[in-house]
Amino acid sequence: MIASQQGHRKHVIIWDCDPRPTIDEEGKPRRQRDIMFSFQKDFVKFAEKAARIRGVWYNMDASKSRQDRCLVNTLEWIQDMVSKGDVPFNEEGDARVENCILLSRR
Repeated sequence: MIASQQGHRKHVIIWDCDPRPTIDEEGKPRRQRDIMFSFQKDFVKFAEKAARIRGVWYNMDASKSRQDRCLVNTLEWIQDMVSKGDVPFNEEGDARVENCILLSRR
């Protein structure tokens, strides 16, 4: 979770090394409930109870999919997030949500 620039709300990033497609066979955007796995939806619900959520972001980068290296890839992503620093979310283009799509904004 990342604090917004105003500091009152948070942004949640769901990173999955094997992300689900965000568009359907016809090229239309899929619904949020069809993209996230149930445990990811449960995490967002938990986060909403703990903090005021401004946006939910979902990773679309499938370049590391199907490598059987989920743990390693996830730890590398965490390391990358930490290296970017604990700074407020930049609405104009935060590098931490590069390759992500905004699923919902509140």
